[in-house]
Amino acid sequence: MKKIFALLILFYTCFGILEAQNIWEPLNLPGSLRGVNTQGDLFCIQYTHPINLLRSLDEGETWETVFTGNIGNCIIGDKGRIFLIDDNIVYYSDDNGDTWQQTSPINDGTGYNPFSYMRMVSPSNDTLVGWKSPFLIWTLDGGLTWDSTHIAFMENDQEVSSLLVNENGDVYASIWRNIGPNIGVYHTTLSDMRNWELVAFEGLGIKDMAFDPEGNLLCGVDFDGNFSGFEHIPGFYAFRASKVDVSDNGILYKPSIPNANTAVLAYSFDHGEHFYNTFENLPVSELLPTNLSMGWDNRLYFVGDGQFWRSIPYADDIPSIFTLFSDWYYEILNDDGNISYQHLEYVGDTLFDRAGKRPKVIVRSNTHYDRSEITEVTHEYVYEEDGKVYWWNKTTEEFTTLYDFWANVGDEWDIKVGNETITVHVDAIDESYEYNNRNYRALHITDANDIFSGTIICGLGHLTSFFPEKLMTQGKRSNVEGLRCYWRDGILAYKDGERDCDEIYQQLHNGIEEDNPSTDAGALTVYPNPASGVLFVETVNAPSLPDPTYRITNLMGQTLLQGAINAETQQINIASLPAGMYFIISAGETRKFVVK
Repeated sequence: MKKIFALLILFYTCFGILEAQNIWEPLNLPGSLRGVNTQGDLFCIQYTHPINLLRSLDEGETWETVFTGNIGNCIIGDKGRIFLIDDNIVYYSDDNGDTWQQTSPINDGTGYNPFSYMRMVSPSNDTLVGWKSPFLIWTLDGGLTWDSTHIAFMENDQEVSSLLVNENGDVYASIWRNIGPNIGVYHTTLSDMRNWELVAFEGLGIKDMAFDPEGNLLCGVDFDGNFSGFEHIPGFYAFRASKVDVSDNGILYKPSIPNANTAVLAYSFDHGEHFYNTFENLPVSELLPTNLSMGWDNRLYFVGDGQFWRSIPYADDIPSIFTLFSDWYYEILNDDGNISYQHLEYVGDTLFDRAGKRPKVIVRSNTHYDRSEITEVTHEYVYEEDGKVYWWNKTTEEFTTLYDFWANVGDEWDIKVGNETITVHVDAIDESYEYNNRNYRALHITDANDIFSGTIICGLGHLTSFFPEKLMTQGKRSNVEGLRCYWRDGILAYKDGERDCDEIYQQLHNGIEEDNPSTDAGALTVYPNPASGVLFVETVNAPSLPDPTYRITNLMGQTLLQGAINAETQQINIASLPAGMYFIISAGETRKFVVK
C-alpha cells in the first residue's frame, strides 16, 4: 500500500541528526506486512494453515487475529476501507477489521481462478482493481459485480509490476522486463479497461510507480543499460529504483543500497533527479530493502528479507531548517536610524556538487520596507549533516561550519568568513526552549569580538542574524538586529512579539499592489507588479546609462531573459516566464517582481 503521512518530514529532522543516531529498532514481524491505515494500525498476513490476517494497534508490539481463511492478499484502501481476498471472494471491513462483509464471487467463466493472490488498489470504497499478470479484474460498485480481462499486449515473459488508479478514473499499468518490446507505462480508463495506450518510457522496464500530490507519475526503473537516472516526459518521471513511495508533501522515497554493506532510505525533492540518503544505515546482511511502509504516527516501518524495522520517534523532533518554501525576515538597523530588512529564502538545491554534497540555495536580499529597492542580492550555499549546518565560503572555496545544533556546553567551532575566522563558544544550552507551545533546543553562544553572539534554535536558525553579518558587511553602515518572522513550508513557525508576519509574507510572495509602479528614487522602476505577459521598465536617461541593458534572473540566479534598453519606458515580453518571483537587473540596480 502506498500511503505516507505528511508528518514524515519530521523523520529527517536536521537531516544529519538522524544519520548520527540509531533511529531503528528491530521487531518480530509475524508475517508479511500489508500496510498502515489512517489510524496508524498495522496489518500483516501470517502464512499458517489456515492463513491469518493480523492487526497491531501498538505499532507492532503485539498482534491479534482479525480474519482466518485462505487469504491471498489484504488491501488498505485510500478511503479507509480494508479489503482482503479469500479464495475467489473479496471481503471488506469499514471498522478497522472488527467485522467483515462479503462481496459477490469472482468468476471469469474459464474455470481458472488466478485471483486469490492478486495485488489490488482501491481509489475509493466502490472501486477495486486487481491484477495478477496477465489477468485483470475490477469492480466499480463495491463488489456487487465484477469484470475481468486478459491484458493482450503483454509478452509471455512480461508482467504488470504496478498498477495505479486515480479518482478521475485513469488507470496506469507498468510493464516490467529488463529488455524486450511492449514495456513501459500504459494507460486506460475505468470505463474501458480493455484498450491500453503506451504513454511513457517505451522500452524501459518499470518496477514500481506512485502518484505525487500534483498527479505526476513517478516510476522506479530497473534497467541494465545506459540509463541516465532522470528521464522526464510531461507528467511522468523515471529513475533507478525497485520501490517507490511519495509523501503527502511530495517528497519521494526509495530504498537504496549505497555500498555492499549497508541499506538506507533515500529521498528526493525533485521527482528523482537528485536523491539524498537519510536515516541510519542498516547492514545488508540483516536487511534487504524489499518493501517500505510509512506510518501515520511519526514512525516509519521498513521491511526487508525476514526482518522488520521500526523507527524510534523523537518527542522533541524539530524539522530541518531548510525545508521548501522557508523564509527568514530579519530587521536591519542603519546608522542613520532607519530600519530596512533582510529576506532569506530557501529556493532549492544546486545543480553543482561541492565536496560530494549538493548544497541548498538561499537567496539573501536586503530591501527597504516598500520592497521596491533591493540594495543587495546574493546566493548562499548550505547543507546539513550530522547535526551541523555547513556554509560555502566563496573566498576560500570550502565549506565552513555555521551551526552545530547538537553541540554541548563548552564546545567550540570555527566559522570562516572570507579570509577571517571567528571561534564561537557554547556558554549554555536550553533543552526545553519553548515557543508557541513547542519545545526546541537552544544554544547560547558567544565569540570574542561579539560578531555572532546570540541564540541558535535547532530548526529555526540564529535569532540575531542568519550569517555572521558583521564580518560580511564590513564598511557598510548597517547591522542585522534580529529575526522578525520565519516561515517553514509556507507556515509561520516563529515571530518576534506581536509582529504582523502574515502581511509581510503576502508582501514578499504576492508582490506589491497591482499596477502600482515603484516610486523609489533610483534609476529603475518596474510595473505592473505582479505582471502578466508584459513588464514595463522605466529608466532615467536610458540612452546615457553606462550599461543600457537589462537582465532577468530567477531566484537561483540563472539568467532567463536579457536585452537592450532603448527608451526610457521599455516594454519587455515576459510571457515565457512561469508564475513566480524574479529579479531584473539594470543600471546597477535590482528590482524584484512577480509573474502571476
